[in-house]
Amino acid sequence: HTVLLDEATAKARLRGAGIAVPDGRLVRSADDVPDAAAAIGYPVTLKALGLAHKSEAGAVKVGLADHDALTAALTAMPASAVGYLVEATVTDVVAEVLVAVRRDHPVGWLVTLGHGGVATEVWNDVTHLLAPVTHADVVGMIGRLRSAPLLHGFRGRPPADVDALADLVVRLADHVVGSGVVEAELNPVLVGRHGAVAVDALLTLETQP
Repeated sequence: HTVLLDEATAKARLRGAGIAVPDGRLVRSADDVPDAAAAIGYPVTLKALGLAHKSEAGAVKVGLADHDALTAALTAMPASAVGYLVEATVTDVVAEVLVAVRRDHPVGWLVTLGHGGVATEVWNDVTHLLAPVTHADVVGMIGRLRSAPLLHGFRGRPPADVDALADLVVRLADHVVGSGVVEAELNPVLVGRHGAVAVDALLTLETQP
């Protein structure tokens, strides 16, 4: 038996493992969203909770610049939302990356790195290694991606913080293996000039029957 953690719980667990996630507040009522946003500071991202595919349901609004934008986004949220996650919007973004670790019987723990975001399936640009992985292993994985030039300063863009991304992957793999987590998917991880932040997280845990 397995259980999928809600996003706020998953991110709290990641934060405890030393993985960067956005500053966020979990609120149950739409009335409490503006106060949460003010406490975090604009721009914010608003996510409705209780929906399987948030982006497809129109339940994620990124980069809301002020109270008026937040109010408009709240009005457009699905009525089926059971709460809201209000987060600081990550503004230092060079590339979006998929990072995943899952138990793959009987092989072991499979670490996956790839081109991230909503178009992950379209690009099909991924590379795999078995855990445990070192920092150098992950830097090598990054270099094998077709999208690697995007991380290394493509056409005059600033280079991404590859070391921070590699550190995140190592921390995730070390945290997941033997922890009761059977699958962790961070998509996207936003890699900026300084740092790498997991802005979405799916963690599946094994439960005792």
